[in-house]
Amino acid sequence: MNQVGFFKLLSVVILMHIILPAIVSLIIYYFVRKIGWIKDGDMKLDFF
Repeated sequence: MNQVGFFKLLSVVILMHIILPAIVSLIIYYFVRKIGWIKDGDMKLDFF
């Protein structure tokens, strides 16, 4: 039976669940912003 070390498994989980989604989100954000679908202030909240 093949066993994986705890820290190797933890690093793979962090990579797949935190780091890669953040990178993919940034790539999509830059692409969508470049084609003009989102602009500065689109997510701004107006309280008053």
